[in-house]
Amino acid sequence: MRAVQLYKVDKWPSFLEAELVERTTDGEEYTVACTASTGREENQPAQLTFAQERGVHVTGDVLLVIWGRSRSFMPRERLCHVWFNTWFLADVPRDASGQGTIKWFKKGLDRACRDADLPDLACVQLTFLGPEAGALGQPSRE
Repeated sequence: MRAVQLYKVDKWPSFLEAELVERTTDGEEYTVACTASTGREENQPAQLTFAQERGVHVTGDVLLVIWGRSRSFMPRERLCHVWFNTWFLADVPRDASGQGTIKWFKKGLDRACRDADLPDLACVQLTFLGPEAGALGQPSRE
């Protein structure tokens, strides 16, 4: 996973963070990566990039959590989250560099779907590189 972009989230706080939590096969959950809190310009999409140069390696069930805070020193608040499994990323179209994106709109985001201030076109977009079908022990779907 490389970066998370948030679109049409003007009503959300200025300081946003993204956290990736991986669930192991025995049900344990642990944080894999968290972006730094970033201030954003009003009416601009928020770009949250994971600090690792080549992105963050995750497999299996992954929870993406978006946190927010109105000021950098305030406690953070969970704004929304979504679970996904990396097995399904093998079917997502890629650009020439092998990079793919997956989007979740308001109705597909836990917590955000009930936020009346958030427009229906609000979107969380995750940018990733790999895996291809057959990678990470995943069977090819062909």
